[in-house]
Amino acid sequence: MDHNNQNALGIMLVFSTADKGEQSISICTIDYVWHDLIKPDHVNMSSDNVFEKFKNTWGERGVGVQIPVAKQNQICGDVCYEHDFSISKHQIFHSNISLKVKW
Repeated sequence: MDHNNQNALGIMLVFSTADKGEQSISICTIDYVWHDLIKPDHVNMSSDNVFEKFKNTWGERGVGVQIPVAKQNQICGDVCYEHDFSISKHQIFHSNISLKVKW
């Protein structure tokens, strides 16, 4: 079993158009710095070992939105860009779409 220990430092700024208790469209920005405390030199996959150079510090920046679709439901989505703080070419764009249900 492999264990991973990561720390994150981040900030999220949110802008909402409604008063307290009302549903509204919310827009947020996301900024994170991630750091691996354990720097692995390989990954175990079943009976195989994969060796690769891992970067242990990287950043993530993105924007997100929450849109109400019913009294207790919202559609949420975000788009983020991720890169490492070294000379390698680790760059990733990723996105998420979800349905938030309150009861």
